[in-house]
Amino acid sequence: MKHSKLLIITFCFLLLLFTHDSKAAINVTCNPCSSAVQMHTKAVSKVKEMTEYDSVSSEYNVHVISIKNGLVKSFRVTSRPELDRRGELVTVVTGRYTATSSDLQNRVNQAHTYFNSIEASTTVPVPSSSGLGSAWSLSQNFSNHDKLDSWYKSAYPLTYWSAQLTSIFGGAVVGPLSGLELRFKFEDGSVLIMTTATAGSAVLQLNYKANSARDINGNKIPDTGSSIQGQYSFSSSAGLQRFLDKAAEYGIAVTVVYSEGWMGGSGGGSVTIVPISPE
Repeated sequence: MKHSKLLIITFCFLLLLFTHDSKAAINVTCNPCSSAVQMHTKAVSKVKEMTEYDSVSSEYNVHVISIKNGLVKSFRVTSRPELDRRGELVTVVTGRYTATSSDLQNRVNQAHTYFNSIEASTTVPVPSSSGLGSAWSLSQNFSNHDKLDSWYKSAYPLTYWSAQLTSIFGGAVVGPLSGLELRFKFEDGSVLIMTTATAGSAVLQLNYKANSARDINGNKIPDTGSSIQGQYSFSSSAGLQRFLDKAAEYGIAVTVVYSEGWMGGSGGGSVTIVPISPE
């Protein structure tokens, strides 16, 4: 018992001896964050990740920034080592809200406007020279996601946009384009959405947004492993046939039920498409 008390007293002495008040400033990008609660969680988890198993106390000023949503919240986050009931060292992290400087808020507003201008820009046309002629080729073949990513990076200044956003914060921000959505249109009129995922300030990757592919008539193009079922509308019989041909190209067997409103020819209309289950 005496040994345990001595150990705890010694630990507390060392804790006081090595405690430091760093007040280091950290900018954390959390573009998915849309509320103060989410930002608080992000700030605490960031410091916990940094200080886990540290034997000293520390304090940080953490600014959580959502460029996508134009939000920023500031926190004073403290981390301290404690002994739990079993005598094991654990890290306790707590955070409280602090005022955000007007300068930082203005920078976030500026970045938000720039982010939106990129996302709202004209749909990106994908030429046949890219080797990708339809949204079907991406929704049905995951290997083509990297192909579109590579083509886009070589044809458009994605890294430039990222650098521009980073420069707004003096370089002290990671993943400024995370969550950006870009709409791509292929030569057959089909479209899909790719989103940016950022692993670091110098790493940008476009990822296909699930279930975002549509044909020229706005009909949902199925993702790989999904069936085609429900009501679909086409501007002409030729449009319906192209849709069915694409489905067959990827091994999707369906049957068409024509409704009374189907005009056919150049009139088109709505039909019901039902999958044919393999026997």
